[in-house]
Amino acid sequence: PPAVEGGTAYFATNLGALAAVDAATGRPRWVHRYPAFHTYLRASLAERRWRWANEPPVAAGGRVLAAPQDAATLIALRADTGELAWTAPRQGALYLIGSEDRLLLAGPTLAALDPRTGKRLWDAALPDAPCGRPVLGPAAAFVPTRSALLAAATANGALASCRQWPDDEAGGNTALAGGRLFIVSHDR
Repeated sequence: PPAVEGGTAYFATNLGALAAVDAATGRPRWVHRYPAFHTYLRASLAERRWRWANEPPVAAGGRVLAAPQDAATLIALRADTGELAWTAPRQGALYLIGSEDRLLLAGPTLAALDPRTGKRLWDAALPDAPCGRPVLGPAAAFVPTRSALLAAATANGALASCRQWPDDEAGGNTALAGGRLFIVSHDR
């Protein structure tokens, strides 16, 4: 799915390009090509979870942040021109979550990056790897893992709470809506 902001839809093709199109007309505004993995490597990388999860870009603060599945880096572009602003190494991350002033990468660790520069601000170890897409709340990131739902402070990554899954539940993708946290797993 695309990220939409200010009348522009931003797409990560996962085929070596990021694109911006006018949301009303579909007319291309720009296309940015990036170094992509060769197609023969993609299945192997997916099996080993050595690539980003399939998720939309983040468009905020004049930047488009994308973690294409066929790229080894996080890519930040200028939203108006598609020019490269910065890149950051994946370092095992699977998920990108962010807003105008906060950017987090979740994988074996939870890491915060400055969305304007890509500078790594902090890293915090997670007790278990994410098993679904995390979500960013006002003061915490909610990270579903195989064993628990973790809430980590966005200021420093410190674990604020941990809710163990009952035996008949499992983690999955998360979403915030109307002040409520929703978790969607493979069977619920």
